[in-house]
Amino acid sequence: MPDPSLARVSRRTVLTAALWVPAAATLTGCLGPSWEELPLTRLTIATGNPGGVFDRYGEALADVLERRLEGVTTRTRTT
Repeated sequence: MPDPSLARVSRRTVLTAALWVPAAATLTGCLGPSWEELPLTRLTIATGNPGGVFDRYGEALADVLERRLEGVTTRTRTT
């Protein structure tokens, strides 16, 4: 039979974890390289069936991103 003291977690422990986990995740994201430092040159967007609504949406999104992001080429792949 499992030890009942191990199954109990205090409310304080749960609240502390609920505060620290998002804070740690945020700091991890902030400590990485900035967007300008990333060597992004190619972007592939997965879309839906050929000729379907998500295929057309992906093509339009790829077109806009290629025009707006300098030095980036885009392509779409049907899924």
